[in-house]
Amino acid sequence: MTIWKDKGQKDNWIDMAKKFGCEMAKASGVSSYDFVDGGLWTVSDTSQTLAKKISDAVGGKPVHIDCGQGQS
Repeated sequence: MTIWKDKGQKDNWIDMAKKFGCEMAKASGVSSYDFVDGGLWTVSDTSQTLAKKISDAVGGKPVHIDCGQGQS
């Protein structure tokens, strides 16, 4: 879990995560990755199922990045 000082800092991380996350995912043989966006906090390195469970339990929005198609 990461807590961000402001929305700009978190948005910068999301932009970098899209680029580097997809590169790492592809290197690992997968085509997507997931995290939970809680406003000023994020939980990364989750599966799509775990991201949904975390958001159901504590809030936030599960985010699924499909590296071949963009964000869904």
